[in-house]
Amino acid sequence: MGVHRTAWRRFAAAYAANISGDRLADLAVPVTSVAAVGGIQLAGVYIAAHSLPRLLLGPTIAGVVQRHPHRSWCAYGNWIQAGALAFLALMVLTGQGGVWSFAVAGTVAGAGSGVFGVSVQATIRGLVPNRRLAAANSTLEVIDSTFTLLVPLLAGVLVDLAGPAPVLGLTSLAFAAAALMRTGIPAGEAPQGPPVTGGGPTPVRHVARVLAEPFRGPVRRFISVSLLLLGGLSVMLIPVATFQISQLGGTATSVGVAISAAGAGGLLTSLLAGRLTGVTRSSRWAMVMMAATAASLPLVFLSPAVGVVIVLVGVVDGLASWLFVSLPTMRMATEKPDALVAVSAGQMSSASLVALAVGAGLTLFGEGTSLVVFVALAAAAAICVLAAVGSPSHLRQVQQAVDV
Repeated sequence: MGVHRTAWRRFAAAYAANISGDRLADLAVPVTSVAAVGGIQLAGVYIAAHSLPRLLLGPTIAGVVQRHPHRSWCAYGNWIQAGALAFLALMVLTGQGGVWSFAVAGTVAGAGSGVFGVSVQATIRGLVPNRRLAAANSTLEVIDSTFTLLVPLLAGVLVDLAGPAPVLGLTSLAFAAAALMRTGIPAGEAPQGPPVTGGGPTPVRHVARVLAEPFRGPVRRFISVSLLLLGGLSVMLIPVATFQISQLGGTATSVGVAISAAGAGGLLTSLLAGRLTGVTRSSRWAMVMMAATAASLPLVFLSPAVGVVIVLVGVVDGLASWLFVSLPTMRMATEKPDALVAVSAGQMSSASLVALAVGAGLTLFGEGTSLVVFVALAAAAAICVLAAVGSPSHLRQVQQAVDV
């Protein structure tokens, strides 16, 4: 138990470095895009490129992780991310930060994120007993929100003073620090069931099986679809806010403040989620908060001032942060540790399809009225899909499974 407690502390510290890298990239990528082309098209290229390797790795890496669970897969993923952001920093610094640079960096970073995404829930599940899952997920979300509050403020000022390249370099260093701290922490225990090595005689059938795994039955389907919708909305939040802030005359520092506001909103709800476990484990509350998150995002475009954008970003991220505690807690409570790898693989690949669609949309409709229409339609579609999978009978089944 002491070994697990020490490993959990290391994992949590690495999570702080990991989140710092994510938030630095969240600021630097769209700000660089707006400065270079006047819109968020390059950010869309990065998001789309980031999704492709995650889509491909989901069906293939899960079996590898299951066969070798004692390896530090989260650390491997962080090392790959560090290399990708170091490359992008160099390209931007030398004036070569065009479409191909963002595409290459996004692809490589996506590969690292894919390795991390498949193994992270199994890693947590191997470190934390079932009764402590809600508290553990709350702790991670508090770390997320705290560093989201602090890091972007400094990053925004640094971009205004020295440009985005140093911030991209710091992003690489943050991922490298996370990798060092996670080295030696395995991705779970020895598998108790057959590994995900193939689902049929052809690769196509195998991919189809992996993609279908998170959606088998109403319990998995509700959690998975909710996570997909939440992920798509979250991917859009900062690029959309960055564009609106630039339209209102804001600077990179203003974007940093907006991301920090997201951290403040998330910090409050994360702390509450760890204490109000009855609400955190409630499928009905998850449904309500998902709908509120989707409905709030388009309001960013109605903001008459930078301050209003900042407040809305805090509200949207606060709702999302509660759900990023609630939904993984439901998932871990209803799955065995070895099943989490297969489910996470399919979830990641499906999420990559959503991110690919979002990235393509932001690339094609990266400014003006077209961007407003795209975001509004995406939010409306999310609410409709949520209503389809969250019927009262399905919500009861989810709650029964969580409460077992």
